[in-house]
Parts: sequence; C-alpha cells; structure tokens
Amino acid sequence: MRLPPLRTWRFLFPLALSGLWLAPTRAQEVVTIPDEVSCPECRIDVERMFDLGGPGDTLNIVHANFLPMDSRGRVYYQSVYVPGLIQAFDREGKHIHTFGREGEGPGEFRGWAALFISPGDSLFTFDSSLYRLSVFSPDFEFVRSARIDPPFRLRGGFFREDGSLLTTAIDRRATDFGRPFHIVDRDGRVRRSFGEERGVITGNVERDLARSVGPSADGGFWATHVYEQYTIEHWGPGGELVEIFERHPDWAPKPDDPAGGPRDATGPPPSSIVANIQVDDEGLLWMLVWVPDEGWKEAFETSEDRPARHDYRDTIIEVLDPARGRVVARHRIDDLAIGFSAPGVMYTWDDRGVWDRLKIWRLSLHTNKQNGE
Repeated sequence: MRLPPLRTWRFLFPLALSGLWLAPTRAQEVVTIPDEVSCPECRIDVERMFDLGGPGDTLNIVHANFLPMDSRGRVYYQSVYVPGLIQAFDREGKHIHTFGREGEGPGEFRGWAALFISPGDSLFTFDSSLYRLSVFSPDFEFVRSARIDPPFRLRGGFFREDGSLLTTAIDRRATDFGRPFHIVDRDGRVRRSFGEERGVITGNVERDLARSVGPSADGGFWATHVYEQYTIEHWGPGGELVEIFERHPDWAPKPDDPAGGPRDATGPPPSSIVANIQVDDEGLLWMLVWVPDEGWKEAFETSEDRPARHDYRDTIIEVLDPARGRVVARHRIDDLAIGFSAPGVMYTWDDRGVWDRLKIWRLSLHTNKQNGE
C-alpha cells in the first residue's frame, strides 16, 4: 500500500545568541514512544528520482539549505556560497532557468535566502542579509518585495490555510526572545511570536531553540527539537502546546552531545541531529535523524584531510504514529538527508569526491503482506 502524499515541510537553520532563563510553558504530560517497531511487515521505500550536480557540473551545485519543489515538479536551488542566483530545474533534474543576481535592487539578493513555495506555485524568498521578502511568479518573473518587520532571519516553515507563513527563527528582540515560532503575513510582517522554551537556555542558543516544523490536521503544527534531544511537540491552532512525545533510542541526540562534528578519530563520535520532520495525510510523522556512520572512525583515520560528511554520518528515517504512540517503520540510509523538497520527496547531500551532488528521492510506506511477500 502506498500512503497519501506527505504534507509541506521546511528545514530549520538556527542563529546563536546569549544565554537566558525563560519561564517554562504550562506543565504537559510527556509520552515516551518505545523503540520497538510496531509494524514489522511495513517497509519504507526510498526511490531515486534525479540528481543535481556531480561530475561535469557547470552550475556550482553544492550544499543547499533549501531545495523546494513546486506542484509541477520543478525544484529551486540557491547556493549557500553564491548569493544572488536562483536556479530552477525540471522534474528530471534538467536546468531550465536562472534568475536573480547579487545586489540590493528589485529581484536581487545580498545573502542566502530561505525559499518557500506558496500554494499557487509562487516562490517566496527571504534574504538573510537584507531582511527582505521577494516574490517571484511561477514564470520566474519578479513580482514584489517587502522588508521583513521586525528584521530577523526566517528559517524553516510552511504556508498555513489563511495564506500566512508559520516559520521558525530566533528573535533578537528582548520582548520575544526565546520564542522560536512566528506567524508572518504575505507582506513580510511578523504578526505573532510564541512558543517559550521549557527550562534553561544555555550559552548556545543555536542548539537550545533550533526547531523544525510541519503542519497538523487540526490547523496547528508539529515541531521537533534539532539538537540534544529527540522531542516532538504538537501545538494547537491557537499556539497552545497540546502534546509532547519523546524518543530514547541509543542513537538519539543526547544533552551531552558535543557541538559540531568530530575533528579526528580519537574524540567522541558525531552528534546525532534530528534534521527534519514531515507530516503525511494519515497523521504519521516522518523523521530524518542524522546518526554516526558505523565506520566514522575509519573515515577519519584513512582521510588525508577532513573526510566528507557523507562518510561519517548516516540518516535514519523513522515513521511515527503519534495517535498510538508507536514507531511504525524505520530505515537507515548511507546518505546525509538535509530535508524535504515536497510532500513525500526528500533530498540528500553527497560531498564525497571533487563534485558535490544533491540527490532527490521519493518516499513511500508499504506493507509486505499487501505486496504478497
């Protein structure tokens, strides 16, 4: 059986600020999801769709914070190292258009941009240096721009049914510091900030407040902590915290995980990171978790320089059923999954060798019984 498509996603990239104590949210029961897979006959299928970059690449494809796909199957890419240009590719990975340029004028960018696809296939971009929203039509034409108010860097998020954007960011304002969730209208104005941290924010706010989010069927959303814990929160449509779930497998992120990756084979292993979350139409949560590769030490011992991230990290894909509090299925891949491009579409980054490569995959959940196995 193939499940319905997954819902909208976006990936979160946090900022760093100073330490602070924040008042905790109201007490909430925490449900621990056991590690046992509840559906042994279920399997996660990962089907390669196409690649961007690789040998002979002339478009400078490297790591991508965002790689959204519109309803026509077109993906949009902006290099984190080459601000200004946005490249569009068709559903087979063929380059079809380049637009934008470096600068501060209409349709120009000064820094890397957070990219979001609206329900009508317009591209909304949020410039991380100019603090500016720019909108491009499905035909790649510049439409309008507006300054983000207040000025902060938007990260991951999704469009809500009313046309606003539920996004994650770290707010620098003293009045709303520590509130990781923000509702932004289509003109770039932040209408509301909420979601207080439950407890102490340490000196590394980048880790404490990092979140990834996906919409829930009740008009609210699901959020997962990125670092130091495998905790998933369900927030209601009014911004109230409804449910909290925790996972404690051996490979989950832990509070004492060191910041950053390993420097050599003698130190601690790479930290586990909950990279992203997506919610499908059945209410199942699809989780992407970076974990240490089993051969991570060998990767450092045999590499003349720092090894590729692909060589010392794997990704565990988990499907969770929050209604039953169970793990439905789990699958481990030898790729670094960065995030979701569209409903049911994941992308990974391969930085081995001379040429970087972005791989786009289709995800689905099947049962062996229904396939006659």
